[in-house]
Amino acid sequence: LSCFYQTIRSEHGQTVALPCRLTSRDPVLVVEWSRTDLGSDYVLLFRDEQIDPFNQHPSYQNRVGMKDLENRDVSLVLVDGTTDDNGTYECRVVQTGKNRRKQLISSVHLVVAPPPPSGEKKKNQSRTVPGLIVSLFLFSLVVSAFISLTLWKKKRPETHRPVI
Repeated sequence: LSCFYQTIRSEHGQTVALPCRLTSRDPVLVVEWSRTDLGSDYVLLFRDEQIDPFNQHPSYQNRVGMKDLENRDVSLVLVDGTTDDNGTYECRVVQTGKNRRKQLISSVHLVVAPPPPSGEKKKNQSRTVPGLIVSLFLFSLVVSAFISLTLWKKKRPETHRPVI
């Protein structure tokens, strides 16, 4: 096995996959995803054929998973990334076979861009909201006029003219 190093960039709030693919066909016993600055808690720990939430860092609970273990892809899928997720992640794996040692498969440096400034977001919203209000008002006027015209035509007495 050889170790894979990469830098991944992502936008704030997006889902990102940190790659870790196995080349050996030996069954997987353990997958450990850790971040070098987190201490002893894991980002994700897979053992006994399931993810272990008890040894997981609280900020990653319900936000991470593995891509496709059955097809040797143990990439970490991180949902709703923030700048707090920036750092270097390591994927270590223990497989059955001749060599049952924990091996570093992948080291990924994640850089999540900060969210846009709140003023920038409000600028775009301030253009959209009045246009939406005006559009809805005009639409309701057209619908009201159509309904009024239809009701007026139904209530209007018909004049009967003799046929000549």
